[in-house]
Amino acid sequence: GPIEREVTFVGAGWNFVILLIAIVLMVANKFFAPQRFSVMMTLPFQSGGGEKVIRETNLFFNIVSLSILVSFILLFSIFIQKFYLIYGGNHILHENIGFFWDVVLAVATMIIFNYLLTLLYSWLFNSEEILMLHVSLLVSTMALAILVLIPSVLLLLYYPYKPVFIIVLLMLTVIFATRFIKLLTEVLMLSRLNFVNIFLYLCTIEILPILVMSKMVLMIV
Repeated sequence: GPIEREVTFVGAGWNFVILLIAIVLMVANKFFAPQRFSVMMTLPFQSGGGEKVIRETNLFFNIVSLSILVSFILLFSIFIQKFYLIYGGNHILHENIGFFWDVVLAVATMIIFNYLLTLLYSWLFNSEEILMLHVSLLVSTMALAILVLIPSVLLLLYYPYKPVFIIVLLMLTVIFATRFIKLLTEVLMLSRLNFVNIFLYLCTIEILPILVMSKMVLMIV
């Protein structure tokens, strides 16, 4: 006879609400600011002149960038929470909205700290272009990552399995690696900075957050 389907592993309802909020924000960006949204999506893949494009289209701070930042923090926090559920195995501790907001706070704090470090660096070396490139490319990469995270998070809500998580993680790694190469290329083109300044920038702004996140991952795994 018929057998009831096991659905206890499906994500809670609030997961789908968070996902819906992110989707609505992205659709609103595409509908109300299609040109700016299109430039943001293609910025990491442009051959050169990123600084000029950023100045002409005002990609630095605007409502589109803010909505992309909020959407990325929400989706990436769910993605991190699924990592704890898949590899940590403590469903009582990690599968609740309270833990989700803790992850949101941690992700937002890391992004703010990264921005403040970049702001300090640009002030020390009198290079505003560094700050503009860093923030604009980061937001642009977040927009690309959101397009990957929306279907991926939806899939993980129904199938929280390790192979699915690993595939999504590899896709995000490729996206952020592309952003890193683009940022390095643009920074090398700035005449104000020498090799020592670029090395300090890469160590403090780009490499340090990756090391911190890797340490957190190793503590869980």
